[in-house]
Amino acid sequence: MFESKVIENVFSESDFKKLHEYLKKKEYKPFDLDNDYLYYTEIPSHITYKIISKVNEVTGLNLKNIVTFARLNTGVIDARVRIHADNIVFGRQPRYACVYYFEDNPESGTALLSSPTHGRERLDMKMSVFNEIGDFKVDVFNPEIANSLFFYKATLYHSRWPCISRGTDAKDGRIIIVSFLE
Repeated sequence: MFESKVIENVFSESDFKKLHEYLKKKEYKPFDLDNDYLYYTEIPSHITYKIISKVNEVTGLNLKNIVTFARLNTGVIDARVRIHADNIVFGRQPRYACVYYFEDNPESGTALLSSPTHGRERLDMKMSVFNEIGDFKVDVFNPEIANSLFFYKATLYHSRWPCISRGTDAKDGRIIIVSFLE
């Protein structure tokens, strides 16, 4: 079983550019997670299919999509620290999650974290979000690499890292695609 893996060149160069431009023009709506808002937009089903197919091809697994969407964070919205595990999504328990990146940014990405108090993963069906770093430390850091995705076990604690936001809207903020798989 994989704990985490980087998958590069998910889309062709032309499809990658078209998708990024398309998502920069979309409207992102707030989604309330117990007063912890994230901003998302739906993506076309053929994009979801391509991502899941690539994951299954590279890993040899046969995962199915629970939900896939584009997410925006900026210095204005969804800018807080948000250490969490994706152990429950719409009442289902994903085996894996993945984050697809549009930009090369070696200083920013996704971290898998652990804590002496909370451990490395959350196995039950309860959601917990930590809005402070506290005693969490980085175990694995995966930088943003354009046209790649970071695939990881959904029960592991993780966060955007470092927790520094950029931009003010979809044109200059951080857009990622997030998938939850079973």
